[in-house]
Amino acid sequence: TRRSSDLAQVHRAVLGNGDEVVVKVQRPSAEDEMCKDLALLQLFAERAKGKEGFDKIIDLPAIIDHLSESLQHELDFTREAGNIEHMAKVLEPYSRLAVPRVYREYSTHRLLEMERVSGVPLLQAPESPQRKEAARQLVESFYQQVLSAGFFHADPHPGNLMWADDKIYFLDFGMVGEIDARARDLLGFMPLAFWHEDTAFLSDVLIMLSERHGNVNEEAF
Repeated sequence: TRRSSDLAQVHRAVLGNGDEVVVKVQRPSAEDEMCKDLALLQLFAERAKGKEGFDKIIDLPAIIDHLSESLQHELDFTREAGNIEHMAKVLEPYSRLAVPRVYREYSTHRLLEMERVSGVPLLQAPESPQRKEAARQLVESFYQQVLSAGFFHADPHPGNLMWADDKIYFLDFGMVGEIDARARDLLGFMPLAFWHEDTAFLSDVLIMLSERHGNVNEEAF
């Protein structure tokens, strides 16, 4: 069986030793089509740059540059394999959270081979003490991912979370986020500011975060 997307197809397979796996195969035209789409977006961003309506709301060129970088990373399946292995280490403290095993010996930049996880979508997980414990660990793990490890799954919609063997499995690591130590410190101050209802402190933290990406109009803020 197979599951299709714009970027790749995912097929089930069985190795010679009997291991059940899934094979993610990049479409031959994926890179060319993505580059054409990104070129159109960048052209749009250039024409929108400086227009008052856009500049007051968002930095469109910066968003498209970030999107372009993210999609280019998604084309490299060796990077995705590394993301899975990195996340496996981040989730080690959590007995109810897991990721599929990667078969590096059969993987390339356009082909990714992983352990097949047989389960159900997370929203279909039967009610049980194990599910309740897994839910608590899932929430805790995202604090760990963002504020401690600085490495988090950036696309955790229900289709990328599977319930199997009384665990939540994270799937699809084409998109991850990384946060450096200074930004993690500042993010950690934000809930502290909310807790103390200290708007001045919260404002300072937001400005310090923003200044890392360019000049800030503090008066307007």
